[in-house]
Amino acid sequence: MQYKFLAILLGSMTAASLAISLPVRAAELKVARTFHPGFWQPVARINPHKPLEVEVINQTNIPLQYSLTTDTAKTLLPGNMTNISYISAPTDVLIYPSRQEASLKYDVTKAGNTTIVKVRQIASDTPGDGSIAINRNGAVYVY
Repeated sequence: MQYKFLAILLGSMTAASLAISLPVRAAELKVARTFHPGFWQPVARINPHKPLEVEVINQTNIPLQYSLTTDTAKTLLPGNMTNISYISAPTDVLIYPSRQEASLKYDVTKAGNTTIVKVRQIASDTPGDGSIAINRNGAVYVY
């Protein structure tokens, strides 16, 4: 196991008096040689054993429909955002244009145990994203 040392200076204290040893595994610092990017790789990970939410932000100029696969669809107007709460993994979240044909792109991040989905419109001749899947292990995928 490799160790990195972190020295923190506070005021007039010396670094030697506050040196803290932090174990860092070499595997945590690099991507596996067998890694191949693609849709099969998760875009984020959440803790499936804690309460989770999905926040959807509509950055398009068109109304969107969104829902869990087990619910009825709701409308999200342009420029607005919504939170989908009380979700348990595994689950699927559908996000799609309300009336017109449009291709959508999801930019996914996370904050704590909240998956944040910023939805933007892309060229209509480009296949877009249609759903977010969160599996039972907490991996978040875009399809």
